Amino acid sequence: MAKNAMSNLRIDAIRHLNDIGMMTNPLKEELEADVLPWLIAKMQGFMSDDFGLNIVTEQLINEGIHKQRIEHGVTLQNKIDDDRRAELEKIRAKKADEQRKKDRRAAREKRAKDQAKAAMK
Repeated sequence: MAKNAMSNLRIDAIRHLNDIGMMTNPLKEELEADVLPWLIAKMQGFMSDDFGLNIVTEQLINEGIHKQRIEHGVTLQNKIDDDRRAELEKIRAKKADEQRKKDRRAAREKRAKDQAKAAMK
C-alpha cells in the first residue's frame, strides 16, 4: 500500500510540476524562443514583399489599361477624322462633278450657238 501511495505521489508531483511549467521540453523551448520568431519574421517579410509586388503589379496593370484607353481614344479620333475627310472629299468630288457637267453643258450650248451662227452666215 505504501508503494502504491508513493507511486501515485510521484505521478502527481510530476503532473503538478508540469502544470506549473517547471517541466518543459527543451526542444519546444528552443523552437518557441529561436525558430518561431525567425519563421514569423521571414513570413512577414515574404508577405510584405508579396504585398509590395501586388501593389506594383496593380499599378502596372492600371498604367497599361490607361495607356490602351488613350491609344484607343486616339485611334477612334483618327477614324472619326478620316471618315469626316472622306465625307468632305465625297462632297467636294460631287460638287466638282456637277461643276464639270455644268461647264460641259455651257460649252455645248456655246458650240451649238456658234455653229448656228456660222450656219446662218
